[in-house]
Amino acid sequence: MKVHVVTSSNRHLYDAEMIEFFRVRHAIYVEEKQWREDAGTGMEVDQFDTERAVYLLGIDGDEIIAGSRLLSTMVPHMLSEVFPTTCRFTGVVRRPDVAEWTRGFVVKEHRHGPIKAQICAAVMEYCLSERISWVGGIQDGYWLPFWRRMGWTVVPIGQPEMVGGRRCFSAYMEVTQQALESARRQGNLDRSNLVHNGPREPFILSDEPDRAAGSTKLPLRINQRASLEYIRDMLLELRDMAGTSRLPAITYFIEMALMEASDTVRLNHQVEKAREESPVMQAARAITGRRLA
Repeated sequence: MKVHVVTSSNRHLYDAEMIEFFRVRHAIYVEEKQWREDAGTGMEVDQFDTERAVYLLGIDGDEIIAGSRLLSTMVPHMLSEVFPTTCRFTGVVRRPDVAEWTRGFVVKEHRHGPIKAQICAAVMEYCLSERISWVGGIQDGYWLPFWRRMGWTVVPIGQPEMVGGRRCFSAYMEVTQQALESARRQGNLDRSNLVHNGPREPFILSDEPDRAAGSTKLPLRINQRASLEYIRDMLLELRDMAGTSRLPAITYFIEMALMEASDTVRLNHQVEKAREESPVMQAARAITGRRLA
């Protein structure tokens, strides 16, 4: 699979592919997931498919089998306009070096092979080339264990919400060379799978401050109190689930609790002592059988 980068500058080279891309999105987001009502066009297009959107089209032969959309957080995007309440820990992030990653998909026939990792590798490679520091947004919860297996640094920025009957959460992944290499290993890639045809368009515009320039990369600012309160709420829900058959939900909440605790401590070492002495964290260790680090 080759992943083609499509922007407003070279979209005229991909007219047929973009029509097919929106048709595949319709099959997945309208017919399969039922996240949106059917508009009767056979294509899934929303208000964030704008001139600033960057599309990554995973093409195998003449078939689109995977895809993603990236959008600058400096313009209206899905988190800012539709899911701002899922950004409890940070508020809505608006930075030129932070990209929103939405409408990611892999067609059914390829969901149990290397394609998922290959599209992730393409996203990381593109972000690195454009000096993007963080990429993410509202995500389906099934991606969480996959990212953790790849060793990606994932920072949740709020509590999960149910979207179309599925548990989704907002998070950003740190863009690093290590993340790219890990995704390539998972996807059985030994070289780039990214394709640029025609004129290129920078993701960070010239009139936007380039926070990713040079070697400095600003971390996401996490509201520590909100994050720890959320860990508490998750553990309370875990307690209420104990003794029931809701094992997938329990596993999900343990994953989230571990990730929240780890990222909170990594971003603010001053929380460490209070966290270790907290009855909430003692309960977490008792439930998970391991020290949270």
